[in-house]
Amino acid sequence: MFFSAFVEKTDGYSQTKTGILDENFEIILPAIFDSFQELNPKSFRVSNGSFCGVMTTTFEMIIPLTFREIEYNETLEVFKAREVINNGDHAVYHLFDQTGRFLKKLEYGLVTFENDPSYYTIYDTKVRSDVYYDHTDMIGNRGLLDRNFNMIIPPVYDMIFQGRTSIIVYDRKNAAPNFDHDFVNSPSLDSFFVLDGGKCAVFDYNQNLQIPLVYNWIEPTFDSTLFLINPTGLLYYSRYIQDDKGHWGVQGGKWGLISNSNKIIVAPVYNFVAHYDAKVIFYNQQSDNGTILDIENAITILLNPENRNS
Repeated sequence: MFFSAFVEKTDGYSQTKTGILDENFEIILPAIFDSFQELNPKSFRVSNGSFCGVMTTTFEMIIPLTFREIEYNETLEVFKAREVINNGDHAVYHLFDQTGRFLKKLEYGLVTFENDPSYYTIYDTKVRSDVYYDHTDMIGNRGLLDRNFNMIIPPVYDMIFQGRTSIIVYDRKNAAPNFDHDFVNSPSLDSFFVLDGGKCAVFDYNQNLQIPLVYNWIEPTFDSTLFLINPTGLLYYSRYIQDDKGHWGVQGGKWGLISNSNKIIVAPVYNFVAHYDAKVIFYNQQSDNGTILDIENAITILLNPENRNS
């Protein structure tokens, strides 16, 4: 059981500290910590002032009280502890297993699990560590490590989207901002952003480049071996007023289909694309509500359910 007690400070003020009692209300751990927070069934994050560490439920301190923040990843069963850096130029993260055994030190601006809980998303850039970043946030210099800390994607891209067998990356270094008044005048949008000229590429999980940085947009399909491509469309970001997270998509341009071996299946010459679980339809004319008007000239590609992406 947790209990609180007032502790006198040297300046004459008092503050609440937390300790632990047993079932007989005897003190097991005196009230010396600011807080306890359960990280998993066997351990707590404990804090004092601006520093935190990890204590087991048997009251053994397995990670010292020297870190600015500590996060537990249930998938990898690791603790990620951020070291205090005085100059603010970069962060240092220490990785520990569930017993507190040191695994690895990662020196990146930010290390998160937002892209995928089984992988370390790394940012080799100056970012605020106290701000939440979604995997769709374009904060630059993003890469990917596997669970053994091997580099899969170097930290040079602006976005990473993971599939079952392939990884789509976006590089905006040659992109120029553009603005569409349809977005500006939309009452449901809280913000928008349009880019022209950035490129996407596709890698597999063995670091092999499958599709080079040629297309403005690449999108996965139901079949993990096939991708929609759009060489000339504008990449846009939108966040609806009622939604906390933003969305990236593409408008305009021409649509086609490519394999993960960089073979063109459908040339990117179609104005529109509609994709369902088992098929993709390419066409050039549609009504205001999206109905296909030139179905006789449309091309339908049946997807292989054995290659289903997830």
